Amino acid sequence: MHVIKKLSLAAALVGLFSTSYAQIEVAHLSSKGFSSSSGLGPGIGFGGFLNVAIPIDDNNAGIVEGAGYVFSNSDSHVLLVPAMVGFRHLLSGYNDYGFYAEPVAGYTFGATDIQAYDANGQALYK
Repeated sequence: MHVIKKLSLAAALVGLFSTSYAQIEVAHLSSKGFSSSSGLGPGIGFGGFLNVAIPIDDNNAGIVEGAGYVFSNSDSHVLLVPAMVGFRHLLSGYNDYGFYAEPVAGYTFGATDIQAYDANGQALYK
């Protein structure tokens, strides 16, 4: 890339991240005998989360949320991708801050390579 393009990209990223409210999230998964181990301790996974509010008026906004989490141990992996939509209503009369109600509804998509077994302990193949 040319220097101008690199500087423009850097300026755009600084502008984007300076207006976002970043947080750190720690996810834990323990389900049906599966517990991931990533070096940080049992059951800790990695992922990212994004919540976007689309303004409707001064006190209301539509919400779109999405995330992706990966959990793994030595021989198995689990991927979870929750997707949600909702509505945010600011309870105070101020436009920028205050308490709000935010009901959301969604669905979590998941995938794993954990082998399933029948009652006799034989591996099930699909």
